[in-house]
Amino acid sequence: MSGPIVIPPGEGHRIGNVEFLARTADTPRFTFGIIEIAAGRVLEAHVHDGEDDAFYILDGELTFEFGDRQVAASPGTFVLAPPGVEHGFRNDGDVPCGC
Repeated sequence: MSGPIVIPPGEGHRIGNVEFLARTADTPRFTFGIIEIAAGRVLEAHVHDGEDDAFYILDGELTFEFGDRQVAASPGTFVLAPPGVEHGFRNDGDVPCGC
């Protein structure tokens, strides 16, 4: 792809509860989507070998885990897990988290 990618609101590639705005099929090494993480949801630690995993917290709060390190991410927080970095997250709150 050699030009800009512009996705109007609501017109991303939807899979389940994720609306992908950029996928590695369109942008090498980079995926970006909008997702709602339910209260109590836990995503186990995992690693991406060939892409960055980026999060921007819109509302609610997630706790990210990077090995033994835990980081609370409230609205306005940006989190980037580069390729090869083990990461997971959980929503300990009573409300969904949008990111």
